[in-house]
Amino acid sequence: ETAGHLKAMLDGADEDQAGELLPELVAAVRPQAREAYHAAARSIFSTGAQRRQKRDALQSAFLVLYHQLCVYRKGAALIPEGQAAAFEKYLVKSVCASIADCIIADKAEFAGVKLGGDGAPLAPEERARVVNGLAG
Repeated sequence: ETAGHLKAMLDGADEDQAGELLPELVAAVRPQAREAYHAAARSIFSTGAQRRQKRDALQSAFLVLYHQLCVYRKGAALIPEGQAAAFEKYLVKSVCASIADCIIADKAEFAGVKLGGDGAPLAPEERARVVNGLAG
């Protein structure tokens, strides 16, 4: 509607009248341009805040998992020799895999690579796909 009104004003104007129309043009265009600018600025700053929030959450999850792994490793000394290998295998498949997922999620977020999951542990194939995407 505004564009049609402006076009109609300019079509019938000569050079002298065009100079007189300038304030009216500015008054018509400025509010829309200002709103577009503010919308873009809000989008940029909210995206940055969301990234920081997500990175902080990943960092917290990593620290919790790392401390959990440290406690488990200290407790592994108390496990009989025959069961120690099974316990270490369990740690690799659970806590260590979750630590790897945190690191991969952080690097993927930074590189702009999309993860397929919704926070669930990554399957080995998905983990390999994301790591290959980060390398290329």
